[in-house]
Formats: sequence, structure tokens, C-alpha cells
Amino acid sequence: MHCFLHLLLATTCFFSLHLCLALDSLTFTKPIKDSETLVSQGGRFRFGFFSTIKSTNKYVGIWFNDVSPQTVVWVSNKNTPISNSSGVILISNDGNLMVTNGLGQVFWSTNLSAPIFANATKAKLMDSGNLVLQVNNG
Repeated sequence: MHCFLHLLLATTCFFSLHLCLALDSLTFTKPIKDSETLVSQGGRFRFGFFSTIKSTNKYVGIWFNDVSPQTVVWVSNKNTPISNSSGVILISNDGNLMVTNGLGQVFWSTNLSAPIFANATKAKLMDSGNLVLQVNNG
């Protein structure tokens, strides 16, 4: 019985921690890998990698979090999908938001012309469904 209680407590802590760690922002030091997503603060939208029913290609987009079937509202790399699960969404050294693969090839970028310090930039998913690239004030 004692071991069962420890297992139950550990399982509860794991799932609680997982739910509490749902993030709405990515930063230079915290990119998103293929299996990870951002969730807007109110839980309305999700941002990350997805595949369509008819393809194994990976796209980066924003979709309604709790709507079935999945309803995508924006796609960054619709013309340049990633063909495997090596994708990463990151803030580049010049402060741009980028979608890359495991080889570092760029599949999409915000292409901002005015450089911003990467460690001062974050991308935040809003409850409106907008993904905002902003200066990180802390």
C-alpha cells in the first residue's frame, strides 16, 4: 500500500507539473522542437508543428486548442514543409523567429530587417490567436 501511495503521488505530481508548464512564449534560450507546442494563456490557441491527415510533412502553425477536427488558422511554411520530425522553431541570433530542420536549413523566417538582440526577443501566443514577436522585458 505504501508503494502504491508513492506511485500515485509521483503520477499526480508529474501530470500537475506537465499542465503547469504549458507555456505561451518561446525565447532565444527556449526553442520549440517538433513534439512541443505553445498554448495561449487562456488555453484557446496552440502553436507548433502539425501534419495534415493526407501527409506526414510537418508544418508550423496556429490552431484552435480544443476544437475537433483540428482547425488551423495560420501556417508559416505552407510552401516549404519539413519532411521529417527534426524541426525547430527558434529565435535566431538577429532576433527573427525561424523554422529550421535538424541541419539548420531555414524553412521560414520573419525576416525583420532591423536587428534585435536575440536574448531580448520572445514570441508570445495571444488568446486572440496572434503570435507576437516582442522585446522581452523580463
